[in-house]
Amino acid sequence: MKKYNSDEYKNRKVLAGQLSSAELIVSISFFVVALMVFFIMWNWLTTTYYEEAADKEMQFAAAAFSDVLIYSAGVPEGWDCTLCTPESMPFPRNAPSFGLAQSPNVLQRNKISQLRTLYYSNTQLVTERMGVGKYSFSVQVQSTNGSQLYQFGEFFAQNETVSSATVQRLAIMDGELVIVKVSLWRTRERRL
Repeated sequence: MKKYNSDEYKNRKVLAGQLSSAELIVSISFFVVALMVFFIMWNWLTTTYYEEAADKEMQFAAAAFSDVLIYSAGVPEGWDCTLCTPESMPFPRNAPSFGLAQSPNVLQRNKISQLRTLYYSNTQLVTERMGVGKYSFSVQVQSTNGSQLYQFGEFFAQNETVSSATVQRLAIMDGELVIVKVSLWRTRERRL
């Protein structure tokens, strides 16, 4: 066993618990890098979570919107009355909901035309009353051979980054089978 003289012991004891500047810089650098990686990952995960939640909400809104259009006559049922006076029937602007159905799955051309006209004259009113105020939307009514019968709303450009939800329903109009396509969309921010 080696014996240390008192000077060696004192020097060793003094240096044993000290940290050099280089070690301190390296350890702080590793800590900062690890902290940055954690925050970047946290930000990415929370953004992804909220985008997925917003997409699911939009899908639910699209399904609910298409249900109202296809299965409901609207509130009041005769909201599309063009010959009515303000005393006898509310005008379309006063209707709380705009349905296109005469009966479930049976559409009325007049209601589609009225809703399209009302949409182009007051987009905000229609989107708010139909419960889709946070989104842009489009409605298309097509025959089964693909020809466009009615189309209104906003359509997103192909070069835009969007989230969208589309619901297609079958209905009857004038005794013919038609496809009603309802699309909701919102512009997404690009992430790096």
